[in-house]
Amino acid sequence: HGGGYCTGSPLTHRAITGHLATACAAQVFVADYRLAPEYPHPAAVDDAVAACRGLLDEGVATGELVIAGDSAGGGLAVATALRLREIGLPQPRALVLFSPWVDLTLAQLGPPPPGEVMLTLPWVRECAAAYLAGHDPCGPLVSPVGADLCGLPATLIQVGTDELLLPDARRLHQRLREAGVTVRLEEYVARWHVFQASAGVLADADRAIESVARYLREPAGD
Repeated sequence: HGGGYCTGSPLTHRAITGHLATACAAQVFVADYRLAPEYPHPAAVDDAVAACRGLLDEGVATGELVIAGDSAGGGLAVATALRLREIGLPQPRALVLFSPWVDLTLAQLGPPPPGEVMLTLPWVRECAAAYLAGHDPCGPLVSPVGADLCGLPATLIQVGTDELLLPDARRLHQRLREAGVTVRLEEYVARWHVFQASAGVLADADRAIESVARYLREPAGD
C-alpha cells in the first residue's frame, strides 16, 4: 500500500485490493509493513522481502507471484524486486505499479498540476525526510529510478496525467526500457494520483483495474 511510507494500511486500500482480487481472480496479500518515522528505511523493504519469503515458503510459485503497489508502495514494489535479486531469490512474475514514487531526491518534481487532488510538495518532502532519516536519497532501494534495473520482471505502470508523480512514472518507464525490461506505461488523461482507489465509483478506475487483469492474463506479462 501507499501513503508516503508514513501512513496507510491494508484497511485503507481495500478498494484497490478488493477490486484487484475480483478482476484478476487472485488471492491478494497486503503486507502491513512498518511505517516511518518510527521505522525508517530499510524497514519497509525488509518487511516486504519477508512477506515474499513467507509466501514462497507457503508454496506460492514464483510464476504466480505478482508484486503490486501504489505511490510509495509502487516504489517499494520495485525496491523489493531489486532486493530479491540482490539476495538471490527468484523474481516475481510481474510488477504492477500505480503512480509509483521512485525518486526520493524530489529533484525532478515541479508544482502539482491543477488536477492533482491528492499530493502536495510539502507533504511529499516531509514523508521523504521521515522515511530517509539521514539515508542517501539516491540509494537504489529508496530511489529505484536510478538503480540498475536489469533482470527485473515484466512491469505495468499506470499513472494519471494530472498528478505530481507523472515525471517519476515516465522516467521509470524509460529506465526500464533501457535496461531491457518488458514494460508498459498507461497514462489516463485528467486523472489524479492513485485514481484507482476510486474503483467501483469511477469509470476510469474500473478500466484501469480491468487493464491490470488483462495484462496479467497475457503470457509472462508481455
